[in-house]
Amino acid sequence: MNTKQETWASDTEKEYADVLQALEAHGYDAAMTNTGGGCLAITFKPLMTRTVLITDKEGPLELQRSDQTGWGVGVYNNLDEQKRYRDTDDCSIAGLLALLEEVKWLA
Repeated sequence: MNTKQETWASDTEKEYADVLQALEAHGYDAAMTNTGGGCLAITFKPLMTRTVLITDKEGPLELQRSDQTGWGVGVYNNLDEQKRYRDTDDCSIAGLLALLEEVKWLA
């Protein structure tokens, strides 16, 4: 990651700190990740070797949380093939947790 992307990641981690803390409190080992080209998401590996990628509903995480349009949650297998995707207009942490519960049972 270059310095500009590192700064984006650091700033975005701060912007989404409450989300990362809430995910941790609910048993998810979540972290910010760069998906390429400066696009940021939250990721973690749940059970059954599936990877979960949390983004904004319209694409990568917004650098400013106030620009967020909702949540998108994609579930990928170990070949990086998307198996499930759900999104919501609800920008709250509760909305994200509800979405994660939904895709957990679909994965």
